Amino acid sequence: MILREEDVHGQVLDHLGLVSSVISRLKLIEKIDARIKVSKDNGAKITMGQRVAAMLLNGLGFTDLKHMVLNLATTGAAAFPIWMESHSGNASDKKILQEGASKMQAFCEQLKNAPTFLYVGDSAFYERCVKENVQFKWLSRAPERLKEVKKWVQLPENVFTWQAIGNGYKMTPLLDAVYGDMPQRWLMIYSEKAATRELKTCFAYFMEFKFGLYSSMI
Repeated sequence: MILREEDVHGQVLDHLGLVSSVISRLKLIEKIDARIKVSKDNGAKITMGQRVAAMLLNGLGFTDLKHMVLNLATTGAAAFPIWMESHSGNASDKKILQEGASKMQAFCEQLKNAPTFLYVGDSAFYERCVKENVQFKWLSRAPERLKEVKKWVQLPENVFTWQAIGNGYKMTPLLDAVYGDMPQRWLMIYSEKAATRELKTCFAYFMEFKFGLYSSMI
């Protein structure tokens, strides 16, 4: 059988699988075509990049051939994923969907009995928690720019009762520290490594200023 030119053509099938999306995102077809040219003068109908993409899609499967099934549970309108389970593409939907729902229900029951979460954030987290008077447990570092923080860190070290906590750290409770209307418990933490690092930085700045001033006086 002899194929005529008008009988042979290429067509994009718009494969919806992960393989196709990765090929498109990486611009694989364009990159291959840029390196390996195909001349239409020789009767070519599709480019080398399209040929490679077709081989990959045929080898790895189309949308009607499931290699894997992923059950995913999300949180309502926000669609935040909270649980997932993978299965073979040959698994029965009737079985795995019911089993997945049962496991999810058991998971939700366990959450009801879970201990209260402790939310930890940096100094940007602190002020918002105090301002909003949040009702969950949280742990944060008070920003150094606050007047209340500056007041405590500028006091002499010997006015505090320190408790060693190991690895060069010690702490002291600040029972009288107050910021905002929300009840809080403040701790001041001292680090030997951090103090040494800050002293070296301060000394370097001092020496730079000293020699700069001396040079200007000369």
